[in-house]
Amino acid sequence: MHLTIVAAALASFALGASAQSKVTGSSAQPCPNPPNNATVQAYVDIEVTDTQATLFRDDARAEFVLAFPGSNGTHDSLTDYAFLPIPYRPEQCPGCAVHVGFYVAWTSAADAVRAQLDAALAARPGYGLVLGGGSLGAALANLAFAELRADPRYVGLVRAVYNSGQPRVGNQAYADYVDALAGASDTAAGIFHRTTHADDGVPQMPPVELGFRHSGTEYWESEMEATAATTYRCFGQEPDDCNLSQESGGQFINDAHTSYAGYETATCSGS
Repeated sequence: MHLTIVAAALASFALGASAQSKVTGSSAQPCPNPPNNATVQAYVDIEVTDTQATLFRDDARAEFVLAFPGSNGTHDSLTDYAFLPIPYRPEQCPGCAVHVGFYVAWTSAADAVRAQLDAALAARPGYGLVLGGGSLGAALANLAFAELRADPRYVGLVRAVYNSGQPRVGNQAYADYVDALAGASDTAAGIFHRTTHADDGVPQMPPVELGFRHSGTEYWESEMEATAATTYRCFGQEPDDCNLSQESGGQFINDAHTSYAGYETATCSGS
């Protein structure tokens, strides 16, 4: 399933880059169709924050895949580096704070995403929902999960999250909140899967010194050429024997960040 989400996030990136109505690729972004013959259900594009999301329908699995693409352009870079933490839903999550750039981007798209989800789920009773994204898109998927999973209308429909190269999104209280929603603990992996790759520097940002902390559960692709045999489940929120054991060389967006699960995120090539 992780490959499905990686491909879906890449296809969502292609939609934003080529402004096509369906994912067939383009000369600029030759991204593959998502696996399992998934089709595009809806596309959301919020110009004011340059935030995109694509809703795919996977009939083989009877589920929808909500995918968020990574950074693409100056506005996204400004979003990434807006590190200031702001309070997050204090009535639901006391003491929680999140990255202001990520939060503004997600909330700008939230109503449109919910409208598309509601219409899609009404047309396909019994279908579930899987979320995912890469890099900036992973941060948005994290916030989308926290909101949807806490909503009684969606709690039973959200099946899993598969993120790759996700930066830290919130503080300790927020990380604990996400873990509780996901059912993650030292003994249980839960439904939130946060994949890291080798020495990718993006999961090491924003710094813990600013109060940010990851939630679980991390899956570390330890080698540049990722395989199942070299991918490990890591324990805890900030395991020091997985991605954090690697020095990024001062470059947050490095070679490891541009490849996940065999897909080159910059060129969309892969198997």
